[in-house]
This record gives sequence, C-alpha cells and structure tokens, in this order.
Amino acid sequence: MSKIMGMTTETMSDAIDDVACVYLEEMRKMGWIPSDNLYITVIGACLKKGNVMRAVKLKNEMVKSGMHMNVVVGTRLLKGYCAQGNLQSTLDIFSKMTKSGISPYRVTYAVLCSDRRLLKKHKCGEGL
Repeated sequence: MSKIMGMTTETMSDAIDDVACVYLEEMRKMGWIPSDNLYITVIGACLKKGNVMRAVKLKNEMVKSGMHMNVVVGTRLLKGYCAQGNLQSTLDIFSKMTKSGISPYRVTYAVLCSDRRLLKKHKCGEGL
C-alpha cells in the first residue's frame, strides 16, 4: 500500500491506464475509498493513452460511489472525445455538465474552441 500512497500525480499520469486502474482496484479491495483527486488522476492517465471508454467507466464509477463529476473531469472527457473526433459525445458531455450545474471555465471553452469541427458547426461558444 505504501507504493500506492507514495505515487505522485505525475507518476500516476505517466502510468499505463491498466496499471493505474489496477492500483485503484487494489485500494478498493483493501477497504480504502479513493478520493476524487485520485479518480481525476486515473481518468487523466486513461485519456492520455487515448482510452476514453475506460475514462468514462471510471467517471461513472466515481459518480456511483457518491462523488460528483466536476469541471475538471468533464473538461478532460471533452478533450478526450475531441481527440477522437467524436463530436456528438463532446456535445453530449458538455450538455450534461451544464444541465447538472457544472460551470465551464476557460479551459473547458479552450478545449471546445480547439476542435475545428465544433468551430465549423457553431461559432466558438455560440449555441453550446
């Protein structure tokens, strides 16, 4: 367990998503309740490796365990969907964020405005 607790955010982000998920699962097996920051870090590691589906699964698990999706998780998922070219899922996540009361911040809008397909469909920020 000391290995898990000694990991830095940078180390975890650089880990392969499978390894990060294994650490998360081991923590739960040992009775530890992962923090929202740990979920954010592991979700980020998954997205760095291009594994959006696993990141979404972790987000759902995070919510199921009683934590709320926040602007950081939402923005990371938006970036992951944009990187995949998945315009509809990008817009769906953004809509879910705003409908659930999550206020986008400048990084959220920067992610959206960096996607050319969104820029063509909407003038950056209009109609989102």
